[in-house]
Amino acid sequence: MRARFRSHYRMLAKWLVALLASLPILLFAYLGQFSRMMGDDYARFATAMQLGGRINFLYWWNTWDGSFSGILFHDVIVPLGAPPHIPRVFPSVVMALWWVGLFWLIWLALAELRIRRNRILISVVLASLTAGAAVNAFYTWESIYWYTACVDNTLPVGGLLIYLACVFVIARRPRARRFDALAAAAGSLGCLVIGGFSEMYVALQFVYLSLLLAGIYVFDLGSQRKSIIVFLAAGWCGSLAALLLQLSAPGVSYRISSAASGSVFQPIRTAGHLVLKTFETSLEYIGHPGGIVGFALMLAAGLALALTVCRTQVRRPRGRNLSMARGPLALGLLMQVGYIPFLWHSLRDNAALGETILFASAVALTSAILSFAMFLLMILRRQQIEAWLGEYGWRLVRLAAGILCFVLALAAFAQLPRENWTISGYLFATALVWLGGLLALLLSCEDEEWTKLVGRAAILAIALNLVSIVVPIVTGLYFNGVVYARVMSSTALIQALAGLVWGLCIGVQMQRVFQWTQVDLAWLNAFKAASTIVVVGIALGVVANQARLIPDFATYAREWDERHQHIIQARESGEREIEVAPLSFDLSGFIAADGHAFDSVSPYFYRVESIVIAEDLAP
Repeated sequence: MRARFRSHYRMLAKWLVALLASLPILLFAYLGQFSRMMGDDYARFATAMQLGGRINFLYWWNTWDGSFSGILFHDVIVPLGAPPHIPRVFPSVVMALWWVGLFWLIWLALAELRIRRNRILISVVLASLTAGAAVNAFYTWESIYWYTACVDNTLPVGGLLIYLACVFVIARRPRARRFDALAAAAGSLGCLVIGGFSEMYVALQFVYLSLLLAGIYVFDLGSQRKSIIVFLAAGWCGSLAALLLQLSAPGVSYRISSAASGSVFQPIRTAGHLVLKTFETSLEYIGHPGGIVGFALMLAAGLALALTVCRTQVRRPRGRNLSMARGPLALGLLMQVGYIPFLWHSLRDNAALGETILFASAVALTSAILSFAMFLLMILRRQQIEAWLGEYGWRLVRLAAGILCFVLALAAFAQLPRENWTISGYLFATALVWLGGLLALLLSCEDEEWTKLVGRAAILAIALNLVSIVVPIVTGLYFNGVVYARVMSSTALIQALAGLVWGLCIGVQMQRVFQWTQVDLAWLNAFKAASTIVVVGIALGVVANQARLIPDFATYAREWDERHQHIIQARESGEREIEVAPLSFDLSGFIAADGHAFDSVSPYFYRVESIVIAEDLAP
């Protein structure tokens, strides 16, 4: 009886953990029910209802948009329900699609790592945390709560996740050659459809698949490697076809030229200016507070998972000791020295910045790191440092704990001043260098094959993250002179996944090295507990911070519904020029979509002459 009670208690505790991990993504899905039509939604739905089919497709294809999948998607979804009700359920549908793709991929990864115990629970927890961290890290709420932007940029990311899961499932199973050809053709067609939602998204998808194809050669996947390469290459071809097809649309060139002529932003076509502006803008996006929170959350989750689940019983390689990592140390010094003129340039452009705590912390941090590095180079010899590290395992424990605490402190401190993401980006980049140094230190006594495997996995994760930031920035600056943050929803997801990969790499290697140095297992338990506390603390912090939006979102939805009914009733009573009261909280303005400003489009949706916002009708 007692054993049965313990079994039920453990099961209840496990799924309580899964529920706690799901709180952030469930909160974002709950907020999604308050989303309503705004901005381009009126035009999308109006033409789909009143034109429909081939005429609607040609209208958008020739005048504005090359996203053939997006145009057809609107034609298909409109008959399924009244358009005003579609935006309120669509964010939850997209988040569910993301969750399914992440769960499937994590499940497959755990199977590859031979983790069988609690695999479903771990997959649920990690998928929920990753999805929640990614949504919280969106650079603008347009990516999820504006229907049109969500369809163009966020929905296809879920499709790509499911496509990648299918690739790895099919590659693992024996099959006939005829099936390989059919699967490759289906994958190519699937990537063609997924990439057809927007030009910017398919460019990112094309780059992601290119990097994944190159990264396959890093890992020893045995007989699966050839099959994975074939299927990814098929998807790569489908993505390329989708990109070329959209760029050939007459509406795309017309939109680019009209946007450039009628915008205050001018395209940047000079190479030097483009490189400088790309660097500055990239650093700002790297320093986005939500992205740093997501990386730190998943880093702690990966560390906790590696120390708790991944058991490694291996012998220490003979004749190899811990040693200082020259590469990360040199990179860190180069970055700190190179940042000095950048700090001076920032202070010259914004004198008030010099009075902020963040600027002072950046200066103090740079000075401290440079001074410490000079002390190591001048006072201590490399051999003395290595002997100090190799003599006592508990010193390595303290060093690892100190670096991890320092990294998390930098990540937390970068959240405070949201008015300057550039310096926050510097703090985050510094944290990454320290993490790289810790990982290189832990790998310094490993065999060459294992070192390459873990090190390249970490490098590939960061490379994908940087590419996901740089590509939309370069494209936006070159064609439009401005970067639209709503196209970078996949960037937030990749940054969260990069944190998870880094946490796993560092956690697995810490466990291996601590076993070799015969560190007391109590230290490992302390790291497990600390990592778990960080995960719970950050997740609850995200929930508490975003839950404050519920009253405003609910007010917006209620007032929008009332305005919608007022317009319909006025139209049915014969009015053609309608006045409406302003919203006390306008979600479209809050997320920068400015839906109410599209009064030249919304009357077409409602089939009236004009809709005017009358300030004197405000409650």
